[in-house]
Amino acid sequence: MRLAELLPVCVIFLLPLCKAVSSMPGRVLIWGSGSSPCWRVMIALEEKGLQYESKQIEFSSKGHKTPEVLELNPRGQVPVLKDGDTVVSESLATLQYLEEAYPEPSLVPKGASPQVLQRLHESPNVQQAIGAVFIAKNKNEPQEELDSKVKELKKELGYWESYLGSNKYIAGAQYSLAGAANHIAISLRFEPLLLCARLVYT
Repeated sequence: MRLAELLPVCVIFLLPLCKAVSSMPGRVLIWGSGSSPCWRVMIALEEKGLQYESKQIEFSSKGHKTPEVLELNPRGQVPVLKDGDTVVSESLATLQYLEEAYPEPSLVPKGASPQVLQRLHESPNVQQAIGAVFIAKNKNEPQEELDSKVKELKKELGYWESYLGSNKYIAGAQYSLAGAANHIAISLRFEPLLLCARLVYT
């Protein structure tokens, strides 16, 4: 299937993202390594060519529960984007904020808004399905439980396969917010990705 072929290629996106840019002190992104929601926002910032100050926290030392983070997001979650006086802390909301505040270059191609927004808000489904398979395998759940979750994952990936169709990207001919939200290959890192690929496509 095409999605299986595309997964390893997407990992390339991760390499240039982890950089700190100090020339734009008015725009700060607080993020943590290994966080799919954080990567969504970083991809969108990079695609739009927006400079930002990068503040990486360590989850192991509860960096997301520090007074600095809690002042901006009482839930103690990242990413948190502070853009001047504006603070946004939910990743999908942040993607939409960036598109509204900085419409050029657009990540919602003309005429494709319904598809982009639909795929954008469907994105948690595929990541949850991948996570369910990985957790079941990692916890040595009964084979019938694992098989059931693999079946659901295959069903979910089938939806995305149909969305892709003959398009270059999942919401049409151009890269969009939907792509930033659905970076399947890097959302759960290598081990679960490879495990799920073996279970689903073999």
